[in-house]
Amino acid sequence: PVTVADPPDRRITALWVLLWSLWALGSPLALLALLLAGLNAFDMTADPIDPGAVPDPGLLAEQEAQAVRAIGTALIWFLVMAWVVPAVGAITAAVLRRRMAAISFTVALALSVGLLLLTVSPVELWGALTTHLFG
Repeated sequence: PVTVADPPDRRITALWVLLWSLWALGSPLALLALLLAGLNAFDMTADPIDPGAVPDPGLLAEQEAQAVRAIGTALIWFLVMAWVVPAVGAITAAVLRRRMAAISFTVALALSVGLLLLTVSPVELWGALTTHLFG
Protein backbone atom coordinates (compact mmCIF):
# COMPACT_ATOMS: atom_id res chain seq x y z
CA PRO A 1 0.00 0.00 0.00
CA VAL A 2 1.11 3.52 -0.85
CA THR A 3 0.82 6.15 1.83
CA VAL A 4 -0.30 9.56 0.61
CA ALA A 5 0.80 12.45 2.78
CA ASP A 6 -1.81 14.96 3.80
CA PRO A 7 -1.80 18.03 1.58
CA PRO A 8 -0.63 21.22 3.23
CA ASP A 9 -3.30 23.08 5.14
CA ARG A 10 -4.80 25.74 2.90
CA ARG A 11 -5.49 28.01 5.86
CA ILE A 12 -1.77 28.24 6.60
CA THR A 13 -1.06 29.04 2.96
CA ALA A 14 -3.78 31.70 3.00
CA LEU A 15 -2.25 33.19 6.15
CA TRP A 16 1.18 33.45 4.50
CA VAL A 17 -0.33 35.05 1.40
CA LEU A 18 -2.27 37.52 3.52
CA LEU A 19 0.76 38.49 5.61
CA TRP A 20 3.03 38.79 2.56
CA SER A 21 0.44 40.92 0.78
CA LEU A 22 0.07 43.19 3.79
CA TRP A 23 3.83 43.62 3.99
CA ALA A 24 4.56 43.91 0.27
CA LEU A 25 1.64 46.20 -0.56
CA GLY A 26 0.87 47.80 2.78
CA SER A 27 4.38 49.07 3.51
CA PRO A 28 4.82 51.07 0.28
CA LEU A 29 1.25 52.39 0.49
CA ALA A 30 1.72 53.42 4.13
CA LEU A 31 5.03 55.06 3.19
CA LEU A 32 3.25 56.94 0.42
CA ALA A 33 0.59 58.08 2.90
CA LEU A 34 3.35 59.25 5.25
CA LEU A 35 5.07 61.21 2.50
CA LEU A 36 1.81 62.77 1.33
CA ALA A 37 0.91 63.76 4.90
CA GLY A 38 4.31 65.41 5.22
CA LEU A 39 3.91 67.25 1.94
CA ASN A 40 0.40 68.31 2.89
CA ALA A 41 1.78 69.85 6.08
CA PHE A 42 3.87 72.25 3.99
CA ASP A 43 0.89 73.26 1.84
CA MET A 44 -1.42 74.06 4.77
CA THR A 45 0.16 77.43 5.49
CA ALA A 46 -0.19 78.82 1.97
CA ASP A 47 -3.37 80.62 0.94
CA PRO A 48 -4.08 79.71 -2.69
CA ILE A 49 -6.27 82.78 -3.23
CA ASP A 50 -3.93 85.40 -1.77
CA PRO A 51 -0.34 84.09 -1.41
CA GLY A 52 0.79 87.32 0.27
CA ALA A 53 -1.84 87.20 3.01
CA VAL A 54 -0.78 86.72 6.61
CA PRO A 55 -2.53 83.65 8.05
CA ASP A 56 -4.49 83.82 11.29
CA PRO A 57 -2.23 82.56 14.13
CA GLY A 58 -5.03 80.51 15.74
CA LEU A 59 -5.93 78.88 12.45
CA LEU A 60 -2.27 78.26 11.69
CA ALA A 61 -1.75 76.54 15.07
CA GLU A 62 -4.80 74.35 14.50
CA GLN A 63 -3.60 73.41 11.01
CA GLU A 64 -0.15 72.55 12.36
CA ALA A 65 -1.69 70.34 15.05
CA GLN A 66 -3.79 68.55 12.40
CA ALA A 67 -0.69 68.07 10.25
CA VAL A 68 1.28 66.60 13.16
CA ARG A 69 -1.60 64.20 13.96
CA ALA A 70 -1.86 63.14 10.31
CA ILE A 71 1.88 62.53 10.03
CA GLY A 72 1.90 60.60 13.32
CA THR A 73 -1.01 58.42 12.28
CA ALA A 74 0.63 57.69 8.92
CA LEU A 75 3.88 56.83 10.73
CA ILE A 76 2.08 54.37 13.00
CA TRP A 77 0.43 52.69 10.02
CA PHE A 78 3.79 52.46 8.28
CA LEU A 79 5.42 50.86 11.32
CA VAL A 80 2.55 48.39 11.65
CA MET A 81 2.80 47.34 8.01
CA ALA A 82 6.60 47.33 7.82
CA TRP A 83 7.51 45.97 11.26
CA VAL A 84 4.55 44.36 13.01
CA VAL A 85 3.24 42.33 10.07
CA PRO A 86 6.57 40.56 9.31
CA ALA A 87 7.22 40.10 13.04
CA VAL A 88 3.84 38.41 13.46
CA GLY A 89 4.57 36.28 10.40
CA ALA A 90 7.99 35.24 11.72
CA ILE A 91 6.65 34.38 15.18
CA THR A 92 3.68 32.48 13.73
CA ALA A 93 5.94 30.56 11.37
CA ALA A 94 8.32 29.69 14.19
CA VAL A 95 5.46 28.48 16.39
CA LEU A 96 4.03 26.40 13.53
CA ARG A 97 7.54 25.10 12.72
CA ARG A 98 7.51 26.38 9.17
CA ARG A 99 11.21 26.97 8.68
CA MET A 100 11.21 28.67 5.26
CA ALA A 101 8.35 30.98 6.17
CA ALA A 102 10.09 31.94 9.41
CA ILE A 103 13.29 32.72 7.53
CA SER A 104 11.42 34.71 4.88
CA PHE A 105 9.48 36.82 7.36
CA THR A 106 12.61 37.40 9.43
CA VAL A 107 14.45 38.63 6.34
CA ALA A 108 11.50 40.89 5.50
CA LEU A 109 11.53 42.28 9.03
CA ALA A 110 15.29 42.85 8.95
CA LEU A 111 14.98 44.58 5.58
CA SER A 112 12.20 46.87 6.79
CA VAL A 113 13.92 47.75 10.06
CA GLY A 114 17.31 48.22 8.41
CA LEU A 115 16.05 50.45 5.62
CA LEU A 116 14.01 52.63 7.95
CA LEU A 117 16.82 53.01 10.48
CA LEU A 118 19.20 53.97 7.66
CA THR A 119 16.82 56.79 6.80
CA VAL A 120 15.76 57.94 10.28
CA SER A 121 17.72 57.66 13.49
CA PRO A 122 16.09 55.67 16.30
CA VAL A 123 16.06 58.78 18.51
CA GLU A 124 14.12 60.79 15.92
CA LEU A 125 11.73 57.90 15.32
CA TRP A 126 11.11 57.51 19.05
CA GLY A 127 10.62 61.27 19.39
CA ALA A 128 8.07 61.30 16.59
CA LEU A 129 6.17 58.39 18.11
CA THR A 130 6.11 59.84 21.61
CA THR A 131 5.05 63.24 20.27
CA HIS A 132 2.16 61.65 18.42
CA LEU A 133 1.06 59.28 21.16
CA PHE A 134 1.56 61.43 24.25
CA GLY A 135 1.06 64.95 23.01
